Amino acid sequence: MKVGTDSIMLGSWVKPGNARRMLDVGTGSGLLALMLAQEAGAADFDIVAIDIDQAAVEQAGRNIAASLWSDKIRVFYQSLQLCEKGPFDLIISNPPYYPAGQSFDPQRQQARHQAGLNFDDLMRHVARLLADNGRFACVIPAQFERQLLNSAAQSALYLNRRLAVKSTPNKAVSRLLLEFSAQQAASADKVQLFIRNLNGEYSEDYKNLCREFYLNF
Repeated sequence: MKVGTDSIMLGSWVKPGNARRMLDVGTGSGLLALMLAQEAGAADFDIVAIDIDQAAVEQAGRNIAASLWSDKIRVFYQSLQLCEKGPFDLIISNPPYYPAGQSFDPQRQQARHQAGLNFDDLMRHVARLLADNGRFACVIPAQFERQLLNSAAQSALYLNRRLAVKSTPNKAVSRLLLEFSAQQAASADKVQLFIRNLNGEYSEDYKNLCREFYLNF
């Protein structure tokens, strides 16, 4: 899976803070794990990256080995359902979201299709692996928000932050960045952002969000 805007936004939006143990679910190329490592505030931290695609695991391993954090990130060929490496202070994922009936090439099918990891399983196992004060962050298409929130409620996870993303100011919200925890906030922090202005240039809000990861920003 290539580097995409969804993961760039998610990795830029999530702030590891002093999280010491982190998990990247469906790591793909290892992008989100590497972004977490770059932003980690803890003096000592450990990141586990998992994927059920062997080729993705191998690619992530090569990318991480070539980085400054090769001793901080471990990659495993493993499903979330079988992961026993918790608890984690922060879990991050660009999860599969398309229901049955969608069709892609085999690798994209696995990465995007819920057959291997539906929302109920995702939230149940996230809740199992989170530390008491841990956080879970993900990015999903806007049309799946209610489905994910229902799955979160079943696992006693509460929405604390929400960023609604539009491609341009005159378009509908297309993506949501969501952060959950087992602690219920008085109200969720809800913000909106558009990626490009009407003239096609990146918006200032988008550039400010992703500045640490774009060389031309």
